[in-house]
Order: sequence, then structure tokens, then C-alpha cells
Amino acid sequence: MMRSVGRFALAAALVSVLLFTAIVLDAAYVEAADNVKSVKIATKVTGVTVYSGVALVTRKGTVAVPVGDFELVCSDLPDYFIPQSLNVSAMGDVKTDILNINVERCNPLSKKSKRYTELKRKLEDLRDRMDAIKSNLSSISKKKDLLTAMGEYSADETHKQIALQRVNLESWKGVLDFYESEYEGIEKENAKLVKEKAKLQKDIDWVSSVIDSMNYSGKSCRNIIVKCSSEAPGTLSVEFSYLVNFAFWAPEYIVTLDKENDKITLGYNARVSQSSGEDWDNVEIILSTATPGIGARPPKLKPYFLSTSVVNIAPLHFDKIISTPPPPPSKSGAGRSEEGIHVRGGRSGHVSYQAEKPELTGMNTPFSTNFIVPRPVSLKSGGEKKRFLIKQSELKGEFSLYSVPSISKNVFIKSSITNTTGIPILAGPVEVYVKTGGGKQKVTNYVGKDSWESIANGQKFDMFFGVDQDIKVKHKLLKKEVLSKAGASKKRIRYSYLTTLQSFKKKDVDIVVRDRIPVSIDKDVKVSGVKIEPKEYVKEGDGLIKWKLTLTPKVKQEIRITYTITSPPDWEATESVYRR
Repeated sequence: MMRSVGRFALAAALVSVLLFTAIVLDAAYVEAADNVKSVKIATKVTGVTVYSGVALVTRKGTVAVPVGDFELVCSDLPDYFIPQSLNVSAMGDVKTDILNINVERCNPLSKKSKRYTELKRKLEDLRDRMDAIKSNLSSISKKKDLLTAMGEYSADETHKQIALQRVNLESWKGVLDFYESEYEGIEKENAKLVKEKAKLQKDIDWVSSVIDSMNYSGKSCRNIIVKCSSEAPGTLSVEFSYLVNFAFWAPEYIVTLDKENDKITLGYNARVSQSSGEDWDNVEIILSTATPGIGARPPKLKPYFLSTSVVNIAPLHFDKIISTPPPPPSKSGAGRSEEGIHVRGGRSGHVSYQAEKPELTGMNTPFSTNFIVPRPVSLKSGGEKKRFLIKQSELKGEFSLYSVPSISKNVFIKSSITNTTGIPILAGPVEVYVKTGGGKQKVTNYVGKDSWESIANGQKFDMFFGVDQDIKVKHKLLKKEVLSKAGASKKRIRYSYLTTLQSFKKKDVDIVVRDRIPVSIDKDVKVSGVKIEPKEYVKEGDGLIKWKLTLTPKVKQEIRITYTITSPPDWEATESVYRR
């Protein structure tokens, strides 16, 4: 987005930017020479474009600059700033050249403090003591090994003397006393040093943790050092734009169906959060679509294939798991990139957007849609998420009923809707509500959660509004007959199923019903004798079938399916294997 800038009374001169091929990353700061002045510039975040995971931040500041060479220092950028995304531009009332740009880390609150220096000195002392203890333990270990070797030699020599009957008992007793005394002293000294080592390690760990916390305490940041040369004293307006990690926005939807007039209301919302390391205070925010469960939706019916070489496992019944909440989303942080800096020169403009209504203004391009928040926003780093209304629209839908009796006893309300919002609908969670009753007696009921894939403007999509309680469905195994004789080489079983649908509405309603016939993918298992009533059904492939039926109030509609499975005698196909 182009942004206009204020103009100086004097003629504005565009800063010429000289880019060097070598840019120093995280370089240690070098004091400027005596004839080079250091000028600090204070900047403020004026605009942010938020993507999914990153944000493009614009900072602006104005500073008085001297004649000749000087260094312009900006210390406002956060630690999560991505160096290679840096773009620097400037305007002033005098001609100024940008000669070079360096980036260095800064942490002004810790490493210059007296406590930090004392802790570093203490840590060095503790580590020296630890090295001394380790050295003493090593000496004790060697002494113990030597004593053991001497003992083994003495034992061998004593055995020889015993064999020659030359043993002096007093001498032997003195040797034993010596070893016992030495071993006792070594063990005591070793135990003492081990205890001291453990305590010392705790002290080292504690001091190290305090130092680490000081290294990352306060406002961890990076300095931008811009080497410049100006022909005369004057004023310079500088703009820094860069990417930061850990900034997010995601769509959230609230859809309400008013059953009295079949009106669908869509609330298109955006949830924004950021932990970039810098606060956004009273800034313009743009949300960009560019790229740098069960409850309301019924189960999806899949074909079932029979095979003797596959272990058949009965899946859970949909209605038994419908109330199970989805797992929480996993958290992941965006990584940092530190491979280089890309610096561009140029001008940036500034555009103000007047808030005329609470909705966000949408700017469509073939590549993305940008939603402009109409009022300045303040969003603290690591603070609470904020929610904005992007758009509220009324949508029209073509309603029908949908049922899969073999895996759910419920009938779902389905609507085919066209996205007429004028903007794309992004993938995201949907909260579904249904409003019933008339006049002041209307009651809004929460149906459940759904989720949408991305839907283009003008695209048609299906949506479900939960269960219609005025339609009752029953499904059962009516009969299971064994047709083969005992001891036969093949087993033949005939299955008969009955589905009953009944409407308790005041007028006729149309409904789509889906079911399936088993499909064998094994030459030893065959399906035959298939009979389906009513016969006015549509084959959808892989054994899936569909009816479009009209239900008359209180009149039962029956669906009957019969088939026979022929299989090896040791293969057992239960109803739950291929029906659920």
C-alpha cells in the first residue's frame, strides 16, 4: 500500500542510496572515528501488514543530521526482526547519501550491569573449583588403582611364602592393617569430594540460569547502524520496513440460519495476535491473505471393500462420537533466518483510511486480498488476541435434507450456497447457529462446529446446519440367512436390511438418502443377489447409491436392501464389518 508523507517547507530531496555488496550481520559495534558523529533516531511503528506467521512492519522517524559523515543509529527494532527483509528509505531537505548499513544485536539492560559482571566472575570461580575437584577425584581414582595392584601383588607373594612355609604372621598382619587404613582414607576422601562436586554443580547451574535470564531479559533488540554523508546540516525523515516472526491472523466465522425465512447470515471475523517482541501502539493494520469437528456436519460415506487378506475392523459409529471435541491445535513457532540483509532505497507513501462503518475495507487483487482495519489499533507483544469484523453478509441457499441411515440415525439440514460476499472466504473454523420461532419468540440454538476450506468469491459450496428433529430414521438388519449347508466348501449368507424414514412436518419435503452395497476386492469373496427398493436410485460408484425421495407428512418411506455374500467357510463377515 502506498503511503503519503509530510512535505518539508524546503524542497524535498530524495536520498540517494548506495548499496554495498557486503553487509555485516550481527557485527560487533565499532566506535566511530573522531570525525564521524553518531546520531540516534527515535522511530515509531506506523503501519503493519499481518500475514499468517509474519508481519511487515513500517517504522518512521525524523532526525536532525550534521554536515559530513555520520552514523545514524536506530535501536528500536526487536530481536525477531528478519535482517534480510530490511528496506531503508529516506527523504530530507538536504542531499544525503546512505553509504552502508550494519546490523548488531543489543541488550542494554543486562551485560553492562554490575550484577551481571559479578555473576560472570562468580561463575568462572565456581568452574575453577569444579576443575580442581575433578582433578582430585582423578588422583584418588589412580591412587585406588595403584593400591589395588599392590594388594594383588602382595596376595600372590603371600601365597608363595605360605607354600614355602616362610610366612611371618606379624608382617602379614601389618600389611593387612596398612591396606585397610589406606582404603578407608581413600573412600572417605572420595565421598567428601563427590558431595562437594554435587553441591558445586547446583551452584553453577543456578548462576548460569540467572546469567541466561539476564541475557534475554528486558527488550532484546537489534541496532540498525546507517552510515551516511550529508552535504549540509538538515533534517532527515527515515522509514524502516522489515519482517518480524510470530505475528498471526486467522479467519473465524459465525453462521446463523433463520428457519422462519431460510435467511443465512455470515459473520466474517479476523482474530489477530502477535509476539514479535515489539508493541504496536495506535498503528494502521492491514490483514493480508497473501502467502510469505463433527457437530454440524454429517459423516462422509466411504465404500467398503471385502477381502480375505485384510483384517476387518469395525469403525466407531458416528452418533457415538459426535460429541467428542477435537484435539487442541499444536503450537509451533516460526524460525529465524540470519543469512543476510536485503536493503533497498526509494520512497514510500502514506494513505489514511477513514472509518465509515465497523467492517474492514477489502482490497482485492489477483494475488491476495488485503483487509484494512478502519481505525488505528494497539496490540501488545504477547498480549491478548483482538478480533475484528471483516464483513457481515446475508447469503441465499437452496435447502435440502440429507441422511446416511446405515451410520447415523439423524437427518441433516443441507444448504447449497454461493459466496456473494465479494471477497474470498478463507479456510477456517465455523460456529453454526439456528434461529427458530417467529416474532419476539425467536430462539437461537447453537448447533456445533464446522470448518470451511477456501471458497472463492462467486463459488458455490455446501453447508450443513445440524439435525432436523422433525424427521425420524430407523435402520436395522432385518434378516441374516445361511444358505450353504454345513461342511460346504463355500459359505453363502444372505443379508436383508430395512430403513424407515418418517416426516412429522406440515408439508412434503425432499431428502437425499445414501447407502452402500459391499464391494469385493478378493476373488474368494463374491457379492450377488442384490435387490434394492425403491429402484429409482443413482449409482455413484464403488457400491455407493443415492435416492432423492419426497416424504409426505407422517407417511413411512421404506428402503430395502438385500444381497448375498459367498466366501470361504473360515471367513466371517459380521454386519459391523461392512455396514458400519
